Amino acid sequence: MLRWYGSALPVGRDNFRKIKYKAISCSRRSGRRGNGLEELSKGGCHSDTDGGTTPRSPRFGLTGAELTRLFHSSPPALLAGITLAGFLAFMERCRTHRFPEAKPILRQGEATSAAYLVLRGAVEVSFIDNDGNRVLAHLARPGEVVGEVEILSGRPCAATCIAQAGSLLAAFDLGMVRRALPAETLLHNLAGIFHDRLIRDNRQHTVAMFFTSEDRIRMHLLSLTTIDQPCAQISQADLATFCGCSRQTVNRTLAHLRALGIVGLSRGSILIRDRAALEAARLSAEGIGAGSRSRAAASGADEKAPPC
Repeated sequence: MLRWYGSALPVGRDNFRKIKYKAISCSRRSGRRGNGLEELSKGGCHSDTDGGTTPRSPRFGLTGAELTRLFHSSPPALLAGITLAGFLAFMERCRTHRFPEAKPILRQGEATSAAYLVLRGAVEVSFIDNDGNRVLAHLARPGEVVGEVEILSGRPCAATCIAQAGSLLAAFDLGMVRRALPAETLLHNLAGIFHDRLIRDNRQHTVAMFFTSEDRIRMHLLSLTTIDQPCAQISQADLATFCGCSRQTVNRTLAHLRALGIVGLSRGSILIRDRAALEAARLSAEGIGAGSRSRAAASGADEKAPPC
């Protein structure tokens, strides 16, 4: 199978597409190429390699100090129990990818030979049913891994994963994980990951069954942001789809929150100005509870949020 490098010029009578080829052996799955380590080199992201088969150091994306800080502050659950030296050695073998724009890295129903460790930014994990309805399952943040279940089981991707703009990911395959961790440690780590996902899924079911549409919007805004990353890159239409409500409900709820200074709105993004007030708010079709209103009013309200 061929891996494609380089950029393309417009194809015309006097211009030809300029692409360099490098033949790289890789496994074939039923005659189709998986979206593994070779997939992202087609374009839409920048790969930190030297043009050969050996990846450059991921420090072209993160410095050694940043990797050390990531190891201590957001240690990857999949690699729990690994030493700092082992983690840095693992990262040296990974292939890093920078995403100037949002781009799918895993597609639901397709095979993959690679998993991805989030180093910076976030990866949106969503499920699409047979009718085309999209549900936001999770937003993976630095230290989290997507695709590890698929490379270990050999099954197609259970969800679609989209790297958000500005994200930095490290791609790795099954062999690299097996070399980095003993089988018993790897099994223990996977059990911990599945346990955390069970808790998260149960919490999401509770929100879907017992919370109002307005409160579901509030909960999704909290899940899409953190204290360090208070801006959610999402349109109101997508937020309505994820929350299972109408766009009018989202528009009305966000208008209430903006009037109280809890959120700021700009095109395609929502900025959380007062996270504590948003966590304490109890929303309904009539608006926000009096207690939440009095807490949030002191923060003031701007008509337009600065760009995230």
